[in-house]
Order: sequence, then structure tokens, then C-alpha cells
Amino acid sequence: MLATDSQKYRLGLFWFSNDLRLKDHPLLVRAAQQCQHLLFIFIQSPQQTRGNRFVASRMSAERSRFQWQTLQSLNTKLKNLEQTLHYAEGEPTAILDGLIEQLQPDAIYRARQVASEEKHPWQQLQSRFPNTTFISAAVQSIYQPDELPMIVDALPDTFSQFRRLIEQAAPNYGDAQVLAAPPSLPPPPTEIDQQGSQPALLPVDKWQARLGDSSTTDAAEETQLTSPPIKGDEDTAANFLHAYFQTSAASHYKETRNALDGEFTSTRFSPWLANGTLSPTQVLAALGKYQRLHGRNESTYWIYFELLWREYFQLYALKHGNKLFQLRGITNKPVTGCLYGERLARWINGTTPYPLVNACMNQLRTTGQLSNRGRQIVASCLIHELQLDWRAGAYYFEQQLLDYDVASNWGNWQYIAGVGADPRQGRHFNLKKQQQMFDPEGDYIAKWRGDEGACGAVIDSVDAADWPVSVPVSK
Repeated sequence: MLATDSQKYRLGLFWFSNDLRLKDHPLLVRAAQQCQHLLFIFIQSPQQTRGNRFVASRMSAERSRFQWQTLQSLNTKLKNLEQTLHYAEGEPTAILDGLIEQLQPDAIYRARQVASEEKHPWQQLQSRFPNTTFISAAVQSIYQPDELPMIVDALPDTFSQFRRLIEQAAPNYGDAQVLAAPPSLPPPPTEIDQQGSQPALLPVDKWQARLGDSSTTDAAEETQLTSPPIKGDEDTAANFLHAYFQTSAASHYKETRNALDGEFTSTRFSPWLANGTLSPTQVLAALGKYQRLHGRNESTYWIYFELLWREYFQLYALKHGNKLFQLRGITNKPVTGCLYGERLARWINGTTPYPLVNACMNQLRTTGQLSNRGRQIVASCLIHELQLDWRAGAYYFEQQLLDYDVASNWGNWQYIAGVGADPRQGRHFNLKKQQQMFDPEGDYIAKWRGDEGACGAVIDSVDAADWPVSVPVSK
């Protein structure tokens, strides 16, 4: 639990990021207690959307839809408390520089960020405004830093070592307590109402009016593959959490979690955990209640086990910084892998020689969702069969996944590539065996059309010099 103090501020600025909820938000409660006025903002950084040499854009239309839906829902909840969420697009440091100069806030609040790109603006602002109080907390984690049995720099090299330390220090994971949403919030600063803020900053509903309906419509491909898009709001997250634990799925989770598809075969909480409409503590509290009613077994424990993996990768990102994004990862091990455009395009578009991989990629490209087993299969294919730079896959997952989380995504890709926390130094999945184990009747491949784009045994149509691999024989 995040401690509060009696410090009072005239004006606080609350910077939302991946914590887009009101319930179980100790940092929000602290800000509401400490400030006479609060300004709520969300900033879309160009770094989060613009492309690079691996992808044309780092956020798909479906991810954008999901995010906008979340922001609109949060704004509605804030309006019910006579507040407003303000939105801006641009470099966070430039936007916040102007806001701080204009409004002179006493304190700025933000959920702890774990990756260098997200941490950098916060560090710049702290240096730029030494007389402003900057307050951060790990509201997307199970444990606060002072509750961990180690400092971040001493994080074990493997998850198993970390898990044993955590379970010795905090064995009662089912006793998690959820913090209620604030019953009221301080009003916004009058300067915002009177001056309409700076041009870059507008209330979410006014920004939405500028954009029309394009950011909220279903962006999924209009094909027979389309699944109903999930909603990115806090109420949907809470309802799904409740619905999951109303079933017996948790008691069988370990046996079903590797399924490629199907309702309640996995928990499917990850999109809401990623955007912060659901907290790990809320999941643990619901799990604890379920265990008290129905008993604890290895499957119910495994839900906590998976949340611990998520926790480990958050700390892993904090510890290793920019190594999270480097080809050699945290090991500095030599890695082979190229950026062969045709092979990457085949992987993305589901036209490889491997029907199971194609089906997985079709599901991901269409819905923004993919099972954990599916992710491992396609990652292994990209790295080992297609011999591509693993970072191309990590960036494509960032672009597509509704549940994109910087630490979990990049940490898992490093794990499969053998440059991360895997003690076996990489995983190479036998694709035929994976199909026999997880899609023996071919139902998943048929549903997601994995056979339709298969290119036979041929991966490349041209060689390294762009000459055709084979020339048709004239008759």
C-alpha cells in the first residue's frame, strides 16, 4: 500500500499513462487528499506511434481504438466527479514545460514507468523544475519497492530465483486488498477553464469532436476472420474479472492455459492490465476470494505464478534499461538474424510454409489478440526458421497487441531469442509437434485460414541480390 502524508498543495498535475482507472489507485487517492486543485492529463507521445526501420507505425488502428475507448470511459468517470481528462499529442517534455510554466503546479503525479523511453521525460522535468515536487508510485505492480526482498539492481538473473524469494517473503498472495475509488476529487484549476489551456491540450471529448468517429470505430479488418472487438474501459474489465471467477475456469487454468483459442481457457485479463483499467491487486483479490470459496490447487496458484512473471519483467526492465531493446539483450551474446523484408512480410501476413504460424498471425493481425502459446510459436518461427532479427517481431507485437506491455513484450522476446532471462539461452519450438499438440484436428488453422496463404516449402522468391530464386521454364 502506498503511504500518504499530510502535505498539502495548491495545485497538482496528474499525468495518466498506463494506469487508466479510478479504483485501486493509491497514487490517485494520495493526489486527491493532498491537492486543492487537480489537472488530469494524458499525453500521446509521437515516439509511441511513429515508425522505425522495423515497422511503419508502432500502434495499429485497433490498438488506437482500444486506447481511445479507454480514455473516453475514464473521462466519463471523471466527469461524474466534476473533473475532466485533458489530452495532448506531442513531446511530453515540451507540453509539460508549457503547462508548468503557465500553471505553476506544486506537485506532479505519475505512475512509475519501467522503460527508458517512458522514464526519460520524467527525469528531464525533474531536472528542469527542481522546486516542483514529483511523486511516483508502482501502481501497476503487486509490490511496492519497499515490499520486495531485494533492491532492483539485485534482481536475480532468472525468474525461478525471483519467485522463490518473493514466495518466502510474501506467501499470502490471496489476502490482497483493493482500494476503493475516490468518492470525490478536487476541482480543476480555474486557469484551464478561463484560458482554455494551451492549444495542444484539450478535454478528451473536445479532441474527439475534432477527430470525428475515426478513432472509435471498429478498426478490425472487415473479413470473416473478424472477432468482436473487446472494450477497453474499466467497467468492462471489472465485469470480465467477475465473470471469469464465477466459472470454474480458475480451478483448471494450468491444464487449459496453453490452448490457442477458446473462452476462459486463459484468464484474458492482459489487455486491461496493460492499459491499467485493471490492477494486479484486483486480480489477486478476486483470486483469493475464489480460493476461499472453492479451494486452492495448482491451477489457482498458477494464475498468481503468471502475475509474478509480469512482476519480474517490470523489475527486469528497470534493472537493464536500454539493454531491453538491444540485439544482444542482457547477455551480450552474439546473435545471428537479419532484416529480410520478404520473410518478415510473409510472417506478418500469414504466408509462411507453416499453417499454424499463419493462423496465429492472421488472428493477431485481425484482432490484436493472440494466446501465450501462439506468441511463443510465432516468435520461435521468426527467430529460428526465418532467421530474422528478433526485434522486428517485438516491434510488430508492440504495433498489434491490445495487451502490449513494454516490459513483458520485450522481456519475453529476449527469452525466446536466448538473450534474456532464460537459463536455457533460448527456445526453439518444433512447429509440427506444436500443431500436433495444440491443434491436432486443424480447427484453429481452419478458423484462421492458416492453409490459405501457405507458400509451400519456398520461403524466398529472390536471393540476397534480389535475383529470382527460380526462373519459369518456357515451353
